[in-house]
Amino acid sequence: MIPWSDKVISPAALFVRRGDGRIVLGLDKPGPELKGTTRGGDWERVVLVNFRKEGPRDVEVRGREEVVKEEREGGEEEEKNVKTGSRL
Repeated sequence: MIPWSDKVISPAALFVRRGDGRIVLGLDKPGPELKGTTRGGDWERVVLVNFRKEGPRDVEVRGREEVVKEEREGGEEEEKNVKTGSRL
């Protein structure tokens, strides 16, 4: 458990959501300049974002577990539809 005063965030892409194409950015790691220190980021939250020519759009901060669960369930549903030939 890292106290808020020691948290630092260097967002890193985790995956692209199949449903809306937004990138999921993890907030748990510090930048490379802090490697080997006790400082770190926020494991519990992620940022969802679309990067466009105009800049970031559709930005949302959500719980990591919730986003990962949705992606897993969406992938299972997609796989089931491919096997049965169904479409959403």
